[in-house]
Amino acid sequence: MFRPLPMPAIDNIALHVDDVKIAAGHDIFQQGDRADSFYVIAEGEADVIGDGRVVRTLDCGNGFGEVALLQSTLRTATVRARTRCVCTASIAVTSVRRSAATRRADAPRTL
Repeated sequence: MFRPLPMPAIDNIALHVDDVKIAAGHDIFQQGDRADSFYVIAEGEADVIGDGRVVRTLDCGNGFGEVALLQSTLRTATVRARTRCVCTASIAVTSVRRSAATRRADAPRTL
């Protein structure tokens, strides 16, 4: 996901990383919420719930939350901690958008 970004954009993202601890049974976010972060599970498991049913279970190393960020839409599913979870790489959407705008502005132009 980060491969196409220039190093200044990756550095900017790294400045906005936090650890988030979520108790089992608690929602990390809900379907329909406004998106502001991308998450990667460092510990634990979480269920992805779309329209009231579990559609996938995530575990260590799985990332989630990118769809709404990349498409500028509301969250398309609820993600609920199945066990106690620690999520890292919670990235503020403003940082991602600012980095993408910088990347476009700095991109070489071809004729």
